[in-house]
Amino acid sequence: MQSAALLVVEAHPTGTEWGDRVIDLRVEDHPTPVNELARVLRLWRAYGHAERAEELELVEDLDAAMRERFTSLAMQPDHPELAFWAAVAMARAGRLDDARRTMATALSAGPGWAELLRRVVDDGQIELEAGAVEALLENED
Repeated sequence: MQSAALLVVEAHPTGTEWGDRVIDLRVEDHPTPVNELARVLRLWRAYGHAERAEELELVEDLDAAMRERFTSLAMQPDHPELAFWAAVAMARAGRLDDARRTMATALSAGPGWAELLRRVVDDGQIELEAGAVEALLENED
């Protein structure tokens, strides 16, 4: 064994191949492909919660969005990207202490996360209260 795949399709066809695929994950050339596929599936599910959080933030359902963020983090607590965006959402919601602790996960993965935070704030893509960026980067090495 060196590869594994998981394909889940809709029970009732939509008429488009891409619309019918609910899950289409593959692992190629791995020493333990089934275990790796399970890991990738957990990651895929965690990203699904993060994506739902973004959709809820767009319609300003911030409580539901935060629940999705926490679910995503519970599934992948050490994932730097999920931690980064969850920390940003927490900071925007005024939960700066939680945001600082969560951002530490991203910052420990490398300096690029601190640079990304500075850039998205400087470019106006994300609005944070004064001092929030400095507070989030307190754990920066």
